[in-house]
Amino acid sequence: MSGSFGRSLFLVGWLALGTTLLHGQSTNVLTWHNDIGRTGLNSTETILTQTNVNKTQFGKICSSASGTIDGQLIAQPLVTTGTITGHNHVVYVATMNDSVYAFDGDSSTCALINHVSLLPKGEQAVSCAAVGDRQCHALAPIIGILSTPVIDLATHTIYVVTYSESTNPKCLAAPVLPPSPCFVHRLHALDLATFKEKFSGPTPIAGTAGGIAFQSRGHIQRPGLLLLPKAFPNGDSGLYVGLSMIDGAPKRPNGWVFGFDAKRLRAKPYVFTTTPGAQAGGGGVWGSGAGIAVGADSPGGKTYLYFTTGDGVFDQTKQDFGDSFVKLTPALNLVPNGFFYTLR
Repeated sequence: MSGSFGRSLFLVGWLALGTTLLHGQSTNVLTWHNDIGRTGLNSTETILTQTNVNKTQFGKICSSASGTIDGQLIAQPLVTTGTITGHNHVVYVATMNDSVYAFDGDSSTCALINHVSLLPKGEQAVSCAAVGDRQCHALAPIIGILSTPVIDLATHTIYVVTYSESTNPKCLAAPVLPPSPCFVHRLHALDLATFKEKFSGPTPIAGTAGGIAFQSRGHIQRPGLLLLPKAFPNGDSGLYVGLSMIDGAPKRPNGWVFGFDAKRLRAKPYVFTTTPGAQAGGGGVWGSGAGIAVGADSPGGKTYLYFTTGDGVFDQTKQDFGDSFVKLTPALNLVPNGFFYTLR
C-alpha cells in the first residue's frame, strides 16, 4: 500500500545577492499558520521585499524524487532552525501512511535526515473504504496522519496523531457500522532528532463526555494540533486534539475535543463532545485542517479555545453545538463558555 502514493516536493524560497544564497528570515514554523492565534503572520521577516522577490533572485532550493515518502502529504510541513546538529533548517513532514520525515532544508536534494513509521506490527493506515459507510469523498485511498503536527522547542518534541486499523481478517471483514474496536487514533510525542517516543507515548485517544464514548471508527482527526503553554493546573502545557465525522458518514458521529497533558500523555484527558444531547448528532470539529485557535476574550482577560463545528444538531438546553462557533475553557474539563449559532 505504501510505495505507490509517495510524491515529495519541498519548495524553499531563496534569495541570490551577489554570489550568496540567503533564505528568508530564519523563523521556526512550529504549528498550523505559525501561532496559536492562527494568524499566519511571520513578524520577524526582514529580508524579503517586493523588489528582491522576483524570477531571477527568488525560487526553489530543492526537490526530492517521487517515492521518497510513502504517502500523500495533507498536513502542513513544519520547519525548525538549529534543532539538529549539522542542519540549519529542518523540514518535518507527516504522511497519510502514518510516517514522519525530517529533511535538510538547505540541501540541494532535500536530503533525508530521519524517518519513522508509526504503524505498529499488525496494523496499516486506514482504508477509505472501511469508514464513513464506505464513502470517503474528500480523502483517498488511505487515512493516516491527516492533521498538522505541532512542535514544542522547549522539550524538543513533535506531537502527531496517527490513524490505523488492524490487519486481522476478522477486523477487515467487520461491518462498517456499528463502530469497531479494530480502529484506533494514537497521540505520539517524538524527539525532534531521534524520533524516539517520549512522555509515555503513544497513547490511544479514548474517553467519554456527556454519556457518550468516543469511537475511532467513523471519525477523522483533521484540525491542526494545538499546544497551549501552562494550560494544566500543574503548569504543564496542554495538547488539544479535535475530531470530526468522516465525509459521507450517514449517522453523523459527534464532534470531539480532547485535552492532554503534554508531558503525561497517558494521564486521563479532558474531553468535550459537541452534541451530547443527541446520539449521532454531528457537529464535527473539522475546520478544513485549521488548528483550534487560542485567544483572550478581552484585553487582559482569560484565555479560551475557539473553533467552529460542522453540520449537526443545535439545542442550547442540551448543550448541542452543531453549526456553531464555540468558546471553551482550556482546562476545567473543557467547559463551554460561549457560542454563536451560525444558522440563525
